[in-house]
Amino acid sequence: MAGDGADESRDGRLQRLAVLLGKAGLPVLHLTASGAELVVALAGDGGRSLRVLVTPVMPGRPAGFHTALRAYRFEPADLSRAERARVELLRNILVRLEDRLPADWGPVPVRYAPALPANAMPSPPEGVVVGPAPDEGGPPPAVLPALSEPGAPRPAALAAWVAACRAAGTPVVLVLPLTADRIADWRPVLELVERLEVRHRAEHSLVFAWPDPGDSGGVPVPLEAEASFPPSIRALLGDRIPVRSAVGEPLCRFSRVLQDVLLRASPRASRSRGEGVFGPACQTCALRPTCGGTTTAAARVFGLDVLRPFSQPPWTSQAATAPRQAPWDHKLWWLLADRPDVAVALRDVIPLDQIPDLACVLPWTRLELHEGGSHGPCCADYLHEPGRAPADARPADLWQGTLMRAVRRAMADGEPGRTCRPTCPIWTGGTDLPGDLVLRGGPSTAVLTRIQRVRDLVAVREEPRTPPATICFSATSWCNYDCLMCDCGERGTLDDQPDPAFYEQMAAWALGDLELETNGGEPLAAPRFLAFLDRLAAEPSPRPSVGIVTNGALLTPDRMDRWASILRGIVFSLNAATPGTYLDVNRGIPWPRVRAHLDHVLRLRAQGRYLGGLTYSMVVLRRNLEEVPEFVDLTLRDQVDARFLLQIGNRNDQSVATDPDLAARAVVLLREAARRLREAGRDRPASGAQSLVRVLSDRMSRDDFRPL
Repeated sequence: MAGDGADESRDGRLQRLAVLLGKAGLPVLHLTASGAELVVALAGDGGRSLRVLVTPVMPGRPAGFHTALRAYRFEPADLSRAERARVELLRNILVRLEDRLPADWGPVPVRYAPALPANAMPSPPEGVVVGPAPDEGGPPPAVLPALSEPGAPRPAALAAWVAACRAAGTPVVLVLPLTADRIADWRPVLELVERLEVRHRAEHSLVFAWPDPGDSGGVPVPLEAEASFPPSIRALLGDRIPVRSAVGEPLCRFSRVLQDVLLRASPRASRSRGEGVFGPACQTCALRPTCGGTTTAAARVFGLDVLRPFSQPPWTSQAATAPRQAPWDHKLWWLLADRPDVAVALRDVIPLDQIPDLACVLPWTRLELHEGGSHGPCCADYLHEPGRAPADARPADLWQGTLMRAVRRAMADGEPGRTCRPTCPIWTGGTDLPGDLVLRGGPSTAVLTRIQRVRDLVAVREEPRTPPATICFSATSWCNYDCLMCDCGERGTLDDQPDPAFYEQMAAWALGDLELETNGGEPLAAPRFLAFLDRLAAEPSPRPSVGIVTNGALLTPDRMDRWASILRGIVFSLNAATPGTYLDVNRGIPWPRVRAHLDHVLRLRAQGRYLGGLTYSMVVLRRNLEEVPEFVDLTLRDQVDARFLLQIGNRNDQSVATDPDLAARAVVLLREAARRLREAGRDRPASGAQSLVRVLSDRMSRDDFRPL
C-alpha cells in the first residue's frame, strides 16, 4: 500500500489490498469500503462468510479488538479454531497497514471481489451440479444427486474431488438435498461422512439442505423425519454437518439455529419466507418471540404438529421476553431438555468471567475407584495420596469424603499441586478445563441434574449437591497380556472382581444418568463384567453408558455387535504402530488378530451402528519411542483419537524419563505429534501430547531422571 498516489482509484486501492491479503494465504471473497468503514469478507467453514469490520474508534461502541485509531469487529461470533486463525491473521496485517489505509474512502461505497481463474476448480464427478458462490461469499455449493442410484458418483470419488478442490485453492461444499429420492438409502451418505472425515475436520465440507415443498426439485422429507435418520447422522447435524433450510427455521426443529438465537452475539435471522406460520401449541412456547416459524408451503404439506413448544424452566414461572438475555441455566434448559442429540460447551453458554478459573473440572464430575481400594477424581498415579476408605464404603460417601473435598479445595485455591502430582497430563495439559465441559441433552430429569452439577461447579462447592457424572472402576487386576511396562499380567488375579452387589448398583446407575468407565487389568477378561455388559445390552432401550480401556484381544466381532449400543467410548491400548513392536511390547496375541477386531469396530462406526468415541493409546517406552510418528499416522488413517502416556515406574527398564537422551528424543517426537494432531483438528489429543512434553522438559531442566 506504500506510495499510493492521491489520484489512485479507490477500486485500485482495494485491489492492491486484496492481492496483498491473498499472498498471505487468506481466502478473500470481497472487500467493501464506504466512508470511514472497511469490510473484508473471508471464506469460512461450511460455505459461510467471515466479516471483519474496520471503523474509527467510537466511545461506547463495543469492538472485538481496537488500536488507538481503529476498531475491529468480527462476525459471526461463533468462530471455529481455523476461522479464528484466519481472522487474527487478517487483523494483524491490517493493524500494520493502519497508517497507510485511507481515513475516508469516499461517500459512495466501492467493492472489489477477486476473480478466480476459470480453470481453478477440478471438474466435478458426473451428476454433481456446481452452483455459483453465495452472494454473501463462501465456497460454491456442489449439489449431489441421489447417491444410491446406479451411475451416481461414489463417496470415494466425491471425497477425492473435494480434496483436489481444496488443494487447488477453490474449496467447495457438498450439498445433499433432503428429498425422498436422495436419502432412500443412507449407506452411501454414511460412507461419504467417513471419507470426508466429517467428525474431525474443522471446516464443513458437507451440508444438508431442507428444500421447501413449494420449490421444484423433489419432494422434501417432513421435518419430523429427522428422528428416523441414522443416529450417527443425527449426532452430527448442526455440528459437523450444517443444515440449510428453505422451510423456515423453527427453533424446536433446528438446534443449530436455536444455539445461534440463544448464544451468539449476532443471532442468525430466520429464513422463513414472508410471515412465519405457527401452530396452536406455539402460542405457549417460551421462545415464541424469537422464532421464525415455518413456511406456508411446509405447513400446508406437512402440517404443524411437528412444532414442539419450549417450556419454561421448572424452577421459574416468569415468561422469557428476551431469551438471549436470559440466565445461563434457562438457556441450558431450552437447549438440552428432551433433545438427546444436542451438545454444547460450557464456555458457549456462560460468560468467561463467570466460569471459575480451575485447573481441572474432574473433581466435580468424576469419581474413580482404584484397584486396591483407593479412590480419587482420576488415576491413582496422578495423586500424591489417593483416598482410603473401608472396603464397604459407598461411592456416594466417597464422593463427599475427605480426599475429594481436599482436591476441590486445592483446585479452588489455585494450588492443585497440594493434592495432584505435576506429572498429571490432565492438569499440565489443560485437557479438562471448566469452559471445555460439554453438556449433553437428554430427558428433562437428567438435564435438571446436569444443570445443578454446573451450578455446583460455578459455585466451586466443596460438597456438590449432585452425584458425579462418571464413575470409573477396575473390573479386575488380571490381564491376558504381559506388557513390558505393566505388571498386571504378572500379579493380576480374578479374585478381586467387584461382587454382584456392586454390579447391581452399577446397573441402576447406568440405566439412569450416570456414565461408567472400566479399566483393569483387562476388563473383558472379567466374567462378572462380561455378564454386566450383556445385561445392559439386553435392556429394551439400551443407551451408550459404558466406556472401556482394553487391549482389544477379547473384543471379538460377535461381542462388539452385542455391545455396540451401550459402549460410549473405547480406548485400545496398542502401544505400537507395527506388528513386530506390538508383539514385543504387549506380549499377547499377534497384531493381525487385533487389527481384525479394530477393523470391525471401524466398520460398525462407518455403518452408524457404533456411535461412541475411539482412541488408540500408546505408553511411550524405549522399545516403541521411534514409532511415535507412525502411531500418529495410524490414528489419522483410522480417524481415531491418539493418547500418549508416560510409564509409571521403570518396569523392564523401559521408562524414557530415566535417560537424558531418551527424554530429549521423546520431547522432539511428542512435540511434533502434538503439532500434527492439532493441524488435523484433534485438539484434545494434541494437548495431551504437549502435556508430556512439559512434564519431560520440566524434569530435564531440573536434572531429575528418576522414574515417574
